[in-house]
Amino acid sequence: MSDRLCHFQITPYVMKEETWNGSHVFYANQTANVFCTEKVVDIAHKYKMTNFEFTPLEIANSAIDFPGVDYKVKDWRKKLVKDLEKHRKKFYEIRDKYYPVNPLTGKRYDEE
Repeated sequence: MSDRLCHFQITPYVMKEETWNGSHVFYANQTANVFCTEKVVDIAHKYKMTNFEFTPLEIANSAIDFPGVDYKVKDWRKKLVKDLEKHRKKFYEIRDKYYPVNPLTGKRYDEE
């Protein structure tokens, strides 16, 4: 098992700005994911588009049970902030209950 798979933390995708050509929909090397800017989410919201699931980059690798951005509600950005906070809290509660020791350091996460 790789370190990435067993290290139970929220690990966001980090985009290198110099590799981005400014497109609002794009791919990143070595991933099958399609990425987009908030402008795309705004368009999906404005035109009431369906069949999309948007996951914020900051939790993309740890989106266990994250329902996606609720872009259909009026103020989706405010709701997203609340949803992210609930997700982080739940994520760390699960981690601390079932995986309390960081396999990379051998220390408990709450001691790091």
